[in-house]
Amino acid sequence: SPNQIKQACIAILVNASEAVTENGEVTFRTLNPDDEHVRIEVIDNGVGIDEADLPYVFEPFFSTKEKASGIGLGLSIVHGIVQNHKGKIEAQSEQGKGTAFSITLPILKT
Repeated sequence: SPNQIKQACIAILVNASEAVTENGEVTFRTLNPDDEHVRIEVIDNGVGIDEADLPYVFEPFFSTKEKASGIGLGLSIVHGIVQNHKGKIEAQSEQGKGTAFSITLPILKT
């Protein structure tokens, strides 16, 4: 579903934009790691996610935002969308240096 993939990308972009401060950067890129997949990456140089919190970021209602603008469902929904499309999502982060989300999806052959 193209709309669901778009929803997932927008949710990650919103999180990235909320994580950066003045003069922050958010990079959105796509690439083909091989002939069978497409990868979408969203990378920011924002506040980052604490290493202890990283394993929980895709769980429903988990949020590290002190002034939460949501209820902690965004990344959980993104995770579900990616799984429904037979893909995988990964997060890498270092507190104070930024976060990178990577979505890898199979290419549909028609």
